[in-house]
Parts: sequence; C-alpha cells; structure tokens
Amino acid sequence: MRRNLVLMVAAAFVVAVAFSAMGQREPGQGGPAGGFGNMSEEQRTQMRERWQNMSEEERAQFREQMRGRMGEAGADQRTAMRGGFGVRLSREEQLKAIAAMQEQIGKLKAVIESQPEGRTMANMREMSEEERTKLREEMTKRREAQTAAITAIETELAKLQAPRPERIGTARELQRIMAVAREENAPKTAAAIEALIARAAEPGGDQGPATTPEGARRVRGERGAGQRGAADNPPR
Repeated sequence: MRRNLVLMVAAAFVVAVAFSAMGQREPGQGGPAGGFGNMSEEQRTQMRERWQNMSEEERAQFREQMRGRMGEAGADQRTAMRGGFGVRLSREEQLKAIAAMQEQIGKLKAVIESQPEGRTMANMREMSEEERTKLREEMTKRREAQTAAITAIETELAKLQAPRPERIGTARELQRIMAVAREENAPKTAAAIEALIARAAEPGGDQGPATTPEGARRVRGERGAGQRGAADNPPR
C-alpha cells in the first residue's frame, strides 16, 4: 500500500508537469461558450437572445467596459479571477509550484519510510500502557505530517492544471450579460449574475467535489469513515 501511495504521488507529479507544458487557450480567444451556472433554461435563452441582438459596435463597447472594470479591480479581485478562470501561470510560477511539490514529495516519502514494518495488534497487546501511548502519539504525528504533505501537493497540483475552456467561456459570457442587464436597468438580474461570477472566481469554484484539494480531502474522509465503519461491523 505504501508503494502504491508513492507511485500515485509520482504519477500526479508527472501529470502536473505535462499539463503545465501544454499550450493553453487564452481567455480572450473565441466567442461565448455554453453554461450559465444555476440559471434556468428560460433565463439562459433570454440572455442569449439579448446578446445575439446586439450590434458589433455594442458588443465592442461592452468588451471595453469589461476591460475597464478588470483594470479598476483590486489586486485581490484580479487574483481571484485568475484562480477561478484558470489564467496561465508564468514560467517562474510553474517552476516554483513544481519545486514546492518536489519538497512535499520528499517529506511524504520520509514519513512513509519512517513507519515501522510488521507492527500488528498482537504486538501492541504485548506492550505496556506507556509504550502503547507513545506509539499512538507517534502514529498520530506521522498521520498529520502525511496529510499535510498530501494537502500541499494537491494545492500545487491544482495551480498547474490547465484551465477548462468551458469555464473561461462561461465567465466571459456572464460578464457580458451582466453588462447588458445593467445597461437595461435590471439591477436584480445584474446582481444575480455578479454573484455567479464571484462564486466561480472562488478557488475551486464550479468544480466537482473531488477535483479540488478541499473536495478530494472530503472524499477521502468519507471513504475512510466508511472503511472504519466496515471494520467495526464485520459481516457475520
């Protein structure tokens, strides 16, 4: 099992490097893409019709407005947008993330190698209470160190993953539709769309439960709880 864990981490590292080396589509390319978060089908249809009925001049004006808003946004907002919509990392940032992963993989390997072989429940029953307490403390420390290393690796891996084109297109279209709503004096619609954009801009926003570090940890926790429950209640 330990060997499999090391192989899994190494494989994840290789995949991260491959993703970072691939050409990534820039956010400014292409037209509106599908997907509108939690909006109803009727709302999506209405928004598409409004966009299609705009002239090229009006669309160009809205693009300029959105570029101006991005320029006026604070550093934290721009960082959130980059994280949510997958803007490509610079070469220096990619190398920094890879170096951080290598460091954490080294720590994870050291933790796994420090685990004693052949430790069984029978051995623990033969120990004194003081020895068992000490062993439990050591096991807890190793488990915490292993979890911390895996979490750090997942975080850096998420930075290196290529942006999803459908999310980039969705963000662009939501921004344009929000501008249309404001121009037509529909503040509630604009506010709802702005909330969708903000939610998508959060780290790991609009992703499946196991595709973000937080989601992966939650899935592992649920699986671990299920396995512990099965061990506590073996079939008769």
